[in-house]
Amino acid sequence: MAKLDAQSEFEKCKSVFEASVQSETYRDWYDEASRDFDYYEGRALSTDDLEKMREAKIRPFQHNLIAPRINSAAAKAIQARTTITYKSRTGADEEAATAEGLTALAMFVQDKNHSMRILGEAGVDAMKGGLGWHTFEVDDGVLGERRPSPFDKVWDVRDRTPYLTNQGFSAEMIWKSREEWKLLFEDKAEEIDSLINSGAPLVGGSDYSLLGERLRLVNGGSYYDKQFDELCVIKFDYRVPAKFYVYTSKDGKVFQTFDRKEAEKNSQRGEEISEEKGYKVYTCYFSGDVMLDWFESPYQLNPARGDFVDTPIVAFREELTGKPYGIIRASRDPQNLYNRTLSLIYWHSTSNRVVMDKGAVDKVSKVASEIARADGIIEVNPGKRFDFDNNTQRIQHLREILQVADMDVQKALGIYDEMMGVETNAKSGIAIQRRQAASQTTIALMFDRFLDAKYRWADKLLWLVRATFTDQKVFNITDDDGVVKSVSLNEGVKGADGKDVTRQDVRVGTYDITIEETMDVSSQQEEARLKMFELFTSGITPDRFTPGLLDLAGVPKNAKIRKEVEQGVQQAMEAQAQMREQMQKLSGGPQGITQGPAGAQPAAITNVMGRA
Repeated sequence: MAKLDAQSEFEKCKSVFEASVQSETYRDWYDEASRDFDYYEGRALSTDDLEKMREAKIRPFQHNLIAPRINSAAAKAIQARTTITYKSRTGADEEAATAEGLTALAMFVQDKNHSMRILGEAGVDAMKGGLGWHTFEVDDGVLGERRPSPFDKVWDVRDRTPYLTNQGFSAEMIWKSREEWKLLFEDKAEEIDSLINSGAPLVGGSDYSLLGERLRLVNGGSYYDKQFDELCVIKFDYRVPAKFYVYTSKDGKVFQTFDRKEAEKNSQRGEEISEEKGYKVYTCYFSGDVMLDWFESPYQLNPARGDFVDTPIVAFREELTGKPYGIIRASRDPQNLYNRTLSLIYWHSTSNRVVMDKGAVDKVSKVASEIARADGIIEVNPGKRFDFDNNTQRIQHLREILQVADMDVQKALGIYDEMMGVETNAKSGIAIQRRQAASQTTIALMFDRFLDAKYRWADKLLWLVRATFTDQKVFNITDDDGVVKSVSLNEGVKGADGKDVTRQDVRVGTYDITIEETMDVSSQQEEARLKMFELFTSGITPDRFTPGLLDLAGVPKNAKIRKEVEQGVQQAMEAQAQMREQMQKLSGGPQGITQGPAGAQPAAITNVMGRA
């Protein structure tokens, strides 16, 4: 691969980034996602709606039907704990031990970083606006995670895969003060000052506007926000087609490298070096026309695919345009209808109408003030018509519209009140279960996509562990039988020839990933209690518990209840054996008991049971 020129690469990165930001697909997504976030946050009525209501002297009311339902559906993911298991594909003893250690390490990282909370929040972003993001970060060898705002990320609009799994680049807009950027890029301090003084124009000129208020990058066509004295720097990760080499080392381990000379130096003599086609990842930091840094990424996640540390989570994508969208899209109109109707109900509830003949009252101007009072008195002239209407029928009609709009929001989201535990007009158990099942079925595809994102997250975690955890690590884990044991990774030992070798080396091996969603509990005792509660609610009483049933229910193997059940089963088996032995003695041998008349119990059994 020819050596890349930093300046040329920067110019390509800037061009691709600005083309994506200004693309119709990205602009349309940004506009719609902004509105969907407004709906989730309770700002459904548009500026035009609010202005019309003010002109009509109607106080606007906004009751959020969308956010509670999305939160209820998201709780399914948040309340679950994702258990990652890495399994050796070859089954070799050392590789199997490494897989066990990697599984323990993944759980350690997950607990330390609160990974499931971060992934859950990114999933909620996807439900709202169609796209959420999870990002790994490595700081001084410490592996961290965060959830970037989807409005700070710019994705490759050329990627038409359903889950955005073939991204050519991943960019993030980072806003900091000029002093912060000058501290981070000390050798570029003068260029940063010059860039800010010039206004840091964006391609397209000062007349260009993307979407207005939210995306500061294009307010006035600039990377610089004068109001807050902040500069936008773009972190642009991208991949370049490259060859990589797979070789077997002198101690029999398989490695990958982009350097053929390294492969030739470290491979076993006579072993063939495999040349493969893949991608190498680079990172460029820039703002406006200034390149701040460019380098080869130290984290090459799977050279065959050229993965980035960012993982997009997609709810849905339009087939023709590729624009992501969430579940709020279909519910906007019924939510608007609900808010307008609710505002009219409150307005009619505090207003009254009068229909009267001319001359029915002496002072017409006094009528409006009197009918607005709870103790108002109006003197009507004899023989004149004076009808008072407090809008009861109108309010009743609006309430019917309100109920229809509420149900339409539920249908549009696919999340019904029954899933939230709200009492509804569904009275029978079957009706309630059907609506709950309808909610789960409707959102199943979306959550399946979220699960796919977790698999990609787990795969990237494995590659990052290989890149960052190079020293020996020892973990204490509890196996399925409740036994605590130590596992070690990257353990340095002396080989048979006296040379230093690394056992359970995280850099090598091929592993399959399995993911299981379990309850997020603080202890195994709490997990056992919840599993027992599920059995009780299913109508299974303790006297019917068996070890196999507890296995099926997922009760931990070292739970106290399991030991009690196993002891109870053993005692019952011993009691049955004693009973059979007594029965055989009473009947004169092991040949069995002669049955009496139909329906009668043999005397021997009656005596054994202690009945008269």
